[in-house]
Amino acid sequence: GLSGSDAELTTRILQGFVLRPWMIERVRQWRAQGYITAILSDQMHWLDWLNERDHFFDYFNHVFNSYHMGKGKRDPGLFDDITGQLALAPAEILFVDDIRSNVERAQAAGWQAVLYVDKTSFEEISAMLPEKEQDTCSD
Repeated sequence: GLSGSDAELTTRILQGFVLRPWMIERVRQWRAQGYITAILSDQMHWLDWLNERDHFFDYFNHVFNSYHMGKGKRDPGLFDDITGQLALAPAEILFVDDIRSNVERAQAAGWQAVLYVDKTSFEEISAMLPEKEQDTCSD
């Protein structure tokens, strides 16, 4: 039932993508605490367009986009590739996704993984994170 040109439909879809400021703020806080933060998206090149509009890549240490990587979250090898790029043990990675099968593939790769349901469940992630030792400097 969709009608319109490719450009019109693309615009309608992209307008439906709205950042959750509370989520970006939490990511900013985690990064400030010393956690490595990343996006893993199966979005196509539209993710780059959305960043041009909303400038959210700056909040993350890494942006992994399947469009640029040549494989998506349905490919279990993607999780191993990212583990290697991050130079972390799989168990050190916490993955949050709103699709259960993606969470299951991440868990199969040894990652900790959480199914995103809502804001409340997302906020509970902080309790799962180990305390980071704060660097102290004396003048």
